Amino acid sequence: TYVAFELNGYCVDINQKGTEFFRRYASSPQPSEALLARLLGRENLQGFTGGEIQLSDKGQAKYYRISSFPLRSGLNQYCGNGYIIREITEYVDTVSHLNLLADQDAQTGGKNRRFLQNRSASLVANAQNNEAPFAVLMIDIDHFKKLNDTHGHSVGNDILVQTCGILKR
Repeated sequence: TYVAFELNGYCVDINQKGTEFFRRYASSPQPSEALLARLLGRENLQGFTGGEIQLSDKGQAKYYRISSFPLRSGLNQYCGNGYIIREITEYVDTVSHLNLLADQDAQTGGKNRRFLQNRSASLVANAQNNEAPFAVLMIDIDHFKKLNDTHGHSVGNDILVQTCGILKR
């Protein structure tokens, strides 16, 4: 998606996707820098070089990365700004999903050591601020290796899933 504005903030060039973007999110067939600034949650776009925003499209979150660049005339004189607007919803969703996978065991859904290392300080601080109880359980299932070796990994996996379910409840 591409849009260009001259120094007074009026649109001088826009592609089809840009027109669709402004109609969908600004409810306007006449794009302006002021509308774009409002979508970005800014008073104006002075000094804006780029950023990411979340917008709602029919109740569903959509994410966009917006990059700005100066426009220059044939005499290399500054005459406005151009903006590239890329939808990054799939990227944001993928990163969120990967973070979830990295923080929990895929089989049991239980939080793992990485989660505890990354979030323990904020979890403890939150519990203290809210005067709420907080506990971390580290559990060893006695003779688990022998159980796995005797009855097979599928039985061992079932025991892990059931144990984790009990602890979650």
